[in-house]
Amino acid sequence: MALWSGSSSSTPAVSCEVELGTLYFRLGSYEMARGYFQTVQTAADATPEMQQHAQEYLDAIEKKLQPDQLSGYAQTGFRYQTNATYGPSQQSLPGATRPINSLFAPQPDGNWFGILGLNYVHDFGNQNGDVFEANIVAYDAQQFTVSSVDTGFLDIRAGPRFGIFKIH
Repeated sequence: MALWSGSSSSTPAVSCEVELGTLYFRLGSYEMARGYFQTVQTAADATPEMQQHAQEYLDAIEKKLQPDQLSGYAQTGFRYQTNATYGPSQQSLPGATRPINSLFAPQPDGNWFGILGLNYVHDFGNQNGDVFEANIVAYDAQQFTVSSVDTGFLDIRAGPRFGIFKIH
């Protein structure tokens, strides 16, 4: 959602309500933002564009105020590396007089990689900000030729997060 650009056919007060609602939304004060956007919805001199803008924010606020939040991301791709094994070259080993074993020599290769993350948060709705969180992150990289450096990773975390200190 973008900042409101304003409109010459509405009063400055309604434009101010839109701006304040946007500001409070960005600060995470969704209840305050909702009040400003509801005022814009009922204002007689609000343009249809302002009312549409306010409705978009009101819809987003409803989602943000749900006690259960689920989000995620995924990425995949291919890449090529000139030194996939991260092996040293003969020049990078000072004092080495023998050739490097070919198992440890730099080897170029390409690979496929993928990463996936899922996040769940349950807000207990208290003033301390206590929540229960569960996160899963999975990563996998499969080389096309040098399979000895294939990589996989899975991280699973779950538990409460407590707001311990409150700064006034």
